[in-house]
Amino acid sequence: MGAVEMKRWKDALIADRDDALIAAALRWFGPLKTPFNKHELVARIEGFLRRDETVGAIVALLDRTDRLVVAMIKIAGDIPCSVLERFLEHRAGAVGVPAAHRRLGNMVSRLILFRYRDDEGADFYGIAPPLQEAVFAAVSENDLAPGAVMAELAEVPDPLAGFCALISACAQVKVAFRSRAVLSRSASALVEASAPWVLGEGNTFALLLSCLQGAGAFRIDEDGKPVADPRRFVALADVLGDSLVPALIAARGDRSEPGNAKAASVRDLPRHTLSPPLRTALVAEATVALPGGLVFPRPELESLVCSIVVRRLRVLGDAGNRDVKDLLVNGSAVLDLVLGLVDTMIGLGIFPGGDARFAGTGSGRR
Repeated sequence: MGAVEMKRWKDALIADRDDALIAAALRWFGPLKTPFNKHELVARIEGFLRRDETVGAIVALLDRTDRLVVAMIKIAGDIPCSVLERFLEHRAGAVGVPAAHRRLGNMVSRLILFRYRDDEGADFYGIAPPLQEAVFAAVSENDLAPGAVMAELAEVPDPLAGFCALISACAQVKVAFRSRAVLSRSASALVEASAPWVLGEGNTFALLLSCLQGAGAFRIDEDGKPVADPRRFVALADVLGDSLVPALIAARGDRSEPGNAKAASVRDLPRHTLSPPLRTALVAEATVALPGGLVFPRPELESLVCSIVVRRLRVLGDAGNRDVKDLLVNGSAVLDLVLGLVDTMIGLGIFPGGDARFAGTGSGRR
């Protein structure tokens, strides 16, 4: 922990917007003689927090939610207050929103967390520097997904094979669509022959089509039916290379999708501030960073993806990307981005077995 982080923590305690300093001093040291010097009080608090017995007691009392929050910050770095608050509200559900705020307030009062304002006026949660090494050592990714289990999963469908099958089939037949979102029999037969999972149950076909439309590999004719543009698809593949699949996923919803009700039922990736390259990078990182061969409860998968997304956004924001900085302080927008990523990848089979509760990652990560 560097001098900058320590000064930030001390300045936050002295400002004491959450009344944490005085409350902790009264709890640990008893009544205070007035007047007192806040700087001296902070020094006493720091010394107390560095005692082995204090650290041991604080770590021993971390419960599941405490460990979740600490693990998210360990992976993502300090998290904007609005993002962490909105994410915990989502996990708690409507009836648990006050409890989510009380929990964060409780962690601040116990001096595990502290709130600070950066130079641009954005509020963040961080771990108290005297405790950071110990609490980070006590948690891991397992605390984001304690319900994850090893599982023998069916082979993960390859989205690239699905994209190729759909483009190829629709380019080969004279009439590819019977309606705006229904393949003709001849096109269906070709898709079934090369990638039968595309036309199975769920939203896979609709999502693949939505991604291809967003990237311009399908256009809409005067009757409102999709028409394949294989040259556009090949050009994208030549330019993007290994980034083709993340880029196609990130393009979903960029263009009109008349009649594609199944795709519309899945959360889209927010795009009011996110450029296509940034959305592509986030999709790629979310899929590659997740451990393979596991099945996760849905809320725990969201915790992992949220931590990964915030980590990447922090890096880009610290590098000076103004749009990302603006996004990072919008907790609802970041949550929408996380849920859109999870929904889309479950729908495409990248996280197979996904339903309202569970989603798994395949052993072959992309």
